[in-house]
Amino acid sequence: MRRLIAVVALLGLGACAQAPVAEKAPERLTALLSATTTARVAPDNKSAKVMVLPANTLIAIEDGADGWYLADLDSYGDFGKGWLPHDFLTIDPPRKKDGTVWPLPALLQNESILRDGAGTWAGKVDTLKAGTRVRVVERQLDWYRIDQPKPGWLRHDNAYIDVRTYLNAR
Repeated sequence: MRRLIAVVALLGLGACAQAPVAEKAPERLTALLSATTTARVAPDNKSAKVMVLPANTLIAIEDGADGWYLADLDSYGDFGKGWLPHDFLTIDPPRKKDGTVWPLPALLQNESILRDGAGTWAGKVDTLKAGTRVRVVERQLDWYRIDQPKPGWLRHDNAYIDVRTYLNAR
């Protein structure tokens, strides 16, 4: 009986060792500030200031709520965390080991012109209504490429990346 238990246990361990481990999406997202921005204690323009961050600062995003992102500010001093308004940040979809990206769920905050390239020079593909759910698959400067509901490009400040949905889907 002991041999049977040992054999079953070994077979079980062997099966577990050979099963592919699914790659997990990163717990934090990386964002770039497009303008000088004030980090706040709470996701509200009237809450106390934590610090002012200059444009082109790279930060780690840990959460999001109501059009705001919670950033880890420890690498800029002993500031802990602070909330930043979404329209001053562009978030990069993180890359998988194979080079593809983890798509980011987003919600359009305003009516948005969908273009066939990353710039105002690009042709208009469609107009998407505020409240439309999109999926961001690439960032180029201040533009996001989406693949849902239609492929195209839109300005970053029109799309709020739904950090909580991204983290819960991991």
